[in-house]
Amino acid sequence: MKISIRQSLIAVALLGALTCVVSLVALTRLIATTTTQRVERARDIVLQQLDVIRRTDDAVSGSGAAPAIAIPTMLGMRGGVIAAGTSVCGVVPELDASACALVDDALARSAASHAPALGQAATEDSTLVVGARPTARGAFAWMVYPVVPPRWILAWRVIGFTLGLAGLALVVASIHLAVSVQRGAAALGRSLSSLGRDLTAPVARPKLRELADVADGITALAAELRTAQKEQARLNRELADQRRLAALGRVAAGVAHEVRNPLASIKLRLDLARMDAETPPALVRELADASTEIARLDRFVADLLTVAGRRTGPRAPTDLAQLAAQRVGVVAPWARERGVKVGVSGSASASIDGDAIGRVIDNLVRNAVEASQHDGGVEVTVSNGGDDAHVVVSDCGPGVDPARAHELFEPFFTTKTDGTGLGLALSRAIASAHGGSLVYERRDDATRFSLTLPVTRASGEASSE
Repeated sequence: MKISIRQSLIAVALLGALTCVVSLVALTRLIATTTTQRVERARDIVLQQLDVIRRTDDAVSGSGAAPAIAIPTMLGMRGGVIAAGTSVCGVVPELDASACALVDDALARSAASHAPALGQAATEDSTLVVGARPTARGAFAWMVYPVVPPRWILAWRVIGFTLGLAGLALVVASIHLAVSVQRGAAALGRSLSSLGRDLTAPVARPKLRELADVADGITALAAELRTAQKEQARLNRELADQRRLAALGRVAAGVAHEVRNPLASIKLRLDLARMDAETPPALVRELADASTEIARLDRFVADLLTVAGRRTGPRAPTDLAQLAAQRVGVVAPWARERGVKVGVSGSASASIDGDAIGRVIDNLVRNAVEASQHDGGVEVTVSNGGDDAHVVVSDCGPGVDPARAHELFEPFFTTKTDGTGLGLALSRAIASAHGGSLVYERRDDATRFSLTLPVTRASGEASSE
């Protein structure tokens, strides 16, 4: 007949438990018998000492009741004589409340029976044995004797408690070990089967060290394979991004070469015409509007260069709340036509290219207004957080399909029928050029775009037009 490991462990657990139970019963009986004998001996001593106190009190001359007097007996004992109807607590302050109450009870019983009365009560560290008996002149002798258990009893109690815990631990450990071996082996088998189909499947780790080491090896191997797959996917994404940015860079360079120079020439001619004294005032205003639009086209070309090369203009300390309020003021009339309210709150400052960050805020606020329903609201919150400043634009629109959220900041990605797909890509590029970030999140049925910017410009950081 073959015996399994589980059966052997259960047999060991049963034998260990039986040994511990027998030992605990024997120790408990020994300690209880010893304690009872010491208490009985203490009661006899209290009766003897009461008789000694009574005889001493009988020798006191006079008819008046004597106050409580201490009779030297033995270490730890307290005794004396007290007048009838008097509480020990009032004349023996060194006794605690529990001892006083116990003595007063014995005095009352002795007064009622005109005979010696004994009492006892257990405390935290001892057993109090008290007694009282009347004397010849109407007073009462009383005695308190604390029975302190010897140190060896405490030691044996600790040994017994430890023995019980050891027996229980032996039983639990044996059963646990038997179950763990069986479950661990089965779990490893299932994990290997799952990993064969999916490397992201979790690997069960048995509690037994030997089986756990095997599981750790399997987990490490699967993790290395997953890391290799993720790294390959990341490199593929970076390669695709670099290809898109390279293509965009070539387009931007061509636009910059073919468009910026003619735009600069047109803007110069318009500015000269504005400064001509013979130009009518109405025409001056029209020329100023045209010059502003040309400047906007020039900034758009600069944005394309920012996406391609991550460059920004000169930076200066800027009040972000003031900048946000200025940009919201420009957008506010258009937002009111759509029935959307735009608010700005908070304060913060940072060293930035104000023109570039202003365009980022423009993009975020315009997108939020377009995503909001009639009578909706857009909130721009500005705050400082340690070494960074934050500009959060939130709205209650439907947000972006979670399945396509990862494409949100890619160039030319848009969910609008008339969009170019460059707004968010430009915004993130500007944030990155400042050493910051722009992230999207959907929280509590609200869409949030969080722009994070360093408060101070890193030393040695360069910028170019």
